[in-house]
Amino acid sequence: MEDNRTLTGISKYLFPHYFKFIGLVLALAGAIFSYIRFGLGIKPDFLDTKVFAIHAVYFKTSYFTHISNNISEEIAGVFLLAGLFFIAFSKEKTESPHYWLLRLKALLIAVYLNTAIVFLAFIFIYGMSFAAVMVINLFGLLVFYNIAYFVLLYLNKRNSLPASIL
Repeated sequence: MEDNRTLTGISKYLFPHYFKFIGLVLALAGAIFSYIRFGLGIKPDFLDTKVFAIHAVYFKTSYFTHISNNISEEIAGVFLLAGLFFIAFSKEKTESPHYWLLRLKALLIAVYLNTAIVFLAFIFIYGMSFAAVMVINLFGLLVFYNIAYFVLLYLNKRNSLPASIL
């Protein structure tokens, strides 16, 4: 039997359950912004602004300066990353010590999948396509984790989780 103090101690690292909804909204907004920016190739003019850059390379290399930039890519990335993060690390309505085992297994599955994709990308993808895979890879770990965790959670709630996964 798990000690409730252990659950309370570990659960303090998770966001409250309502952050899952906030995460869904942010991830959806990030996905929509990503599609508009990268799928449709649209860079709205009203997002052209001056931003502070620690390091930027365009026609010249700049350090610790303000540059002109269209922030559509940054908005898409921040919304998507924050959303996936909130979804991944929000408590369930009823948190259980057993869920920590599911979270750990989901993390292992995600790391294996993400590593396999990077490994294959190193071997088979080159040039700017490789850079695109690496950018997508920034979100891959959280995407794979969320998918694996919710599949494990679903199977666990149906009591149909194979013994080999436990």
